[in-house]
Amino acid sequence: MTLEQLRQNCYHDLGYGSQPGSAVVQKFTDWLNEGHRRILREPSLIDLRLVTLPFSSVANIGTYGLPQALEVINAVVLISNQVRLRFRSRDWFRSVDPAETSTGTPDFWIPGGLQPLSLQPPVTGTGIWVASSSGSDTTQKVAFQGVRANGDVQPEVQVSLSGLARIPIQSSVSDFVQVLLWNLDGTCQGDVSLYTAASGGTQLGRIPTGSTSVQYQSVRLWPTPSSVFSFTIDGRAEISDLLNANDVPLLPPSYHDLLMAFARMREYETKQDPRYPIAQDMFVSGFEEMRSSVQYPPDYKPVAGSRGAIGLVWPNLGNGWIAADYEWP
Repeated sequence: MTLEQLRQNCYHDLGYGSQPGSAVVQKFTDWLNEGHRRILREPSLIDLRLVTLPFSSVANIGTYGLPQALEVINAVVLISNQVRLRFRSRDWFRSVDPAETSTGTPDFWIPGGLQPLSLQPPVTGTGIWVASSSGSDTTQKVAFQGVRANGDVQPEVQVSLSGLARIPIQSSVSDFVQVLLWNLDGTCQGDVSLYTAASGGTQLGRIPTGSTSVQYQSVRLWPTPSSVFSFTIDGRAEISDLLNANDVPLLPPSYHDLLMAFARMREYETKQDPRYPIAQDMFVSGFEEMRSSVQYPPDYKPVAGSRGAIGLVWPNLGNGWIAADYEWP
């Protein structure tokens, strides 16, 4: 079902006309999205949000902001070597290579948290330029704040776009080593990017058309890549709101009515309607049915006590000295 079909069903069930006022439309849109988010962020339903995306390393750069669609990283695979990189903590990384001098083919990945860029400026520092991919973007302003090589945090500044022409963020500063924030005061016709040079250079980050800010999930590869390597990333996608009339929920089609049950529940809650507990029970029972359907597909058939040769064996506590567990067929 589409967003509009879900809204129309809510209007019908709750006694609204097919074309209610804008406040009612917005109310039900918000509630349907609230239900959508509550369902999809349930840990047992993460399989509904799994995604695999490609990215490439750059020679002598270790930290990368991964594609914006990723909310959580599950695995990093080096394609050319058919190898899954091993996960390590930041504390481990700082213990084995505190000065970050090791280069070569990456064997490990370390979580780096959230950052506003896909690549931070080089440690030697650089100036920063901004431009749009559309010549019509000339009225929007870019807010920017960065850190200089000496550790000073520059005051936040605003720079007006000039279409395709690259504009320096601060012409008097040529040693930015980190970008703390950057965003737009309005949407643009083109993609807006930050660069390390007035022409050529490296693209550090990009705000897509129609957005005003961006956030990347960052990862540290170790050893630092010595050349260009191709990777795939398995992860969990961000939850996208239903905004347009024809948007479809990221739920199994048989359970789209869960969102209507949630909206009815919120309507009854807001109006202190005595039918609220009934609507709540309908939503909770439907949610549990869907969770079971997603978690336990038909081929999932564990057998209690089975220790046959079928299935793979792995150390379930990540330690070679711990007894292995079994993967059920």
